[in-house]
Amino acid sequence: MEDLKQGVTISRNKDEYIRNTHKLIILILSVIAIIFLGIIFKYIIKNNTLLGMQTISFFIIVIAIDIFALHKFTYSKLQQVNLKLAKLEEENLKLKEEVLVDKLTGAFNRRKLQEIIEIEFERSKRYNIPLSMIIFDIDDFKKINDKHGHSRGDVILKNITKIITSKLRKTDFFIRWGGEEFVILAPETNMQGALILGEKVRKLVSENIFVALERVTVSVGVAEYKKELTYKEFFDKADKALYIAKNSGKNNVKFVD
Repeated sequence: MEDLKQGVTISRNKDEYIRNTHKLIILILSVIAIIFLGIIFKYIIKNNTLLGMQTISFFIIVIAIDIFALHKFTYSKLQQVNLKLAKLEEENLKLKEEVLVDKLTGAFNRRKLQEIIEIEFERSKRYNIPLSMIIFDIDDFKKINDKHGHSRGDVILKNITKIITSKLRKTDFFIRWGGEEFVILAPETNMQGALILGEKVRKLVSENIFVALERVTVSVGVAEYKKELTYKEFFDKADKALYIAKNSGKNNVKFVD
């Protein structure tokens, strides 16, 4: 990321350097032109008016050609710099998106949640619309890894991400919080809707994800945002609900009001 930012800064500096060089050369040519015109008027026109006029005409043509050639050259360089700058900014944007995405599953990572949560808080407060969070955790995931290997565990994580994201709304955010724990941030969803979504997630996993004919399950915690809550308090409510689900036999959905 820093390399790309540095590249963009360098390109912008080159752009400014070319512009300043262009101005400097034109200034130098203007000074030279004024000096030569002074010489022409002082020494040539006084002695031979016709020769002086011809010299001035030739001089003006040469200066015009030089300025035109300089303009073409600097314009070409500016175009090259602008193209490189646009490419670097595009790569920078792609890299920023990659930084917000979990490499294994393709889900968003916790940085994305931190980026969007304040925006969603503001929307919820301003327009008085509900906002809910769902946290779910794969039951006995360590045992699965120990018994079947971490590569098989990785496949489970990717398959869960694939099947759940295919059933979410475009407005929902699916995040891999870390390890076997995932978060769904659901705008415009109240507690009742979040419980329905949490149960949907639970069933999708238990009915579709298996490892060596053994059913994989998840425990789900749900919380609805209240205006006075901070980000940490909101997250802790959902996390507490998950803890209750884990200690209530797993493979269930619990909430904290």
